[in-house]
Amino acid sequence: MKDNRVINVFVEKALSTLGSFDITSSDRHNYKTNYHYVQDNVGKAKFIYGICGYSDDSISSKINNKLEIAAIVSEEMVYIVDRFKVGGYYIELPENAIDFAFALRTKITDFKERIFPTYIDSLPVHEIPQKRENQIKEKARDYVLEGITNPYSIIQFPEIINEQDIVDDLCGRICLEDEILKYLEERREIWIDTKSEIEAIKKYMKSPDILSDWEARLSKSVNNIDAKYLTVEFELNGKKAQGKLAPRMILEKLKDNDSFCDYNFNTTVNGEKLMNELDASRRWNDGKERIFCKHISKITYGRKAIYTKNGE
Repeated sequence: MKDNRVINVFVEKALSTLGSFDITSSDRHNYKTNYHYVQDNVGKAKFIYGICGYSDDSISSKINNKLEIAAIVSEEMVYIVDRFKVGGYYIELPENAIDFAFALRTKITDFKERIFPTYIDSLPVHEIPQKRENQIKEKARDYVLEGITNPYSIIQFPEIINEQDIVDDLCGRICLEDEILKYLEERREIWIDTKSEIEAIKKYMKSPDILSDWEARLSKSVNNIDAKYLTVEFELNGKKAQGKLAPRMILEKLKDNDSFCDYNFNTTVNGEKLMNELDASRRWNDGKERIFCKHISKITYGRKAIYTKNGE
C-alpha cells in the first residue's frame, strides 16, 4: 500500500512556507524516517534541498550530511526532482505536484507536436533542383514501401531541450518557447530546404505509378507484422521452393531491388537448399540466375497466406 503522508505534507509546506522544515514518518513497526529541508529563492522559483535518515533525529546537525535538490517550486506547482527525498519512489503525487522528469518529457513533446509544426507551417516552399529529383522519387518510393504516410513524422529532431533549460524557464531566467523559436529561426534556411524536400516527397508519394501493384501488395503484407520469420515461396523458371525470411529482410530487398543470397534466410543451410531447388544463384558470382522479390509467389504467416503474386 502506498504511503503518501510525507509527500502530502511536503507539498503543503513547499507551497506555504519559506524557511526550513522537518517531517517525520513512522511505519507500523514504529520505525521512523526523518526528513529535513532547506529552501532558497532563485528568481521566480524556489529550490528545496533535502536530506533523510532512518531513526536519526540529528540529520540536520551532522556536519558531513549533504543537502541535495529535492524539488523546485514555481507558479504554485511543485516539481519533484528526487522522489526518494519526499517519501519514496512509489508514492502518488498530489494534483499540484509533478515529476520534474515528466515535465521535461512534456516540454519535448510540446516542441515536437506544437511548436515545430507551427513553425514549419509558417515557412515558404522552394522548388527542388532538377538534379535532386531522382533522389526525391527514391525517398518517396521508400516511404510508401515502409508504410510511412507522413514524412514529417520521421524528422530527426535536434536535442535542444535539456534539464537546465527547464530549470531556467521555471526560474524566469529564460522563456523556453522564445529560445526554441530563436534556435529554429537561426537555422531558417535549413528548415525551408527540409520542408521543400518533404513537400516534394509527399507529391510523389501520391503518384499512382510510384509502385507496381505487386510491390504495393507485397510491402503492405510484410509491414509492421509481428513475426520473426515468414514462410516465403519463390518461383523461378517453373520451379518452386520455400524458405524462411525476416519481414525486414524482404522489405529491404524490395526497396533496394536487390537479389537474395543464401545467407539472407533464417539459416545459410536452408538458404542454400532453396537455391539448389530453384537452380538459382547462391551468391552473385556463381553464374546462375538470381532471385528477387519479383520471384516471390506466396508469403505465409502461420497457416495464412498474406501475399500471393497473382493477388488471389
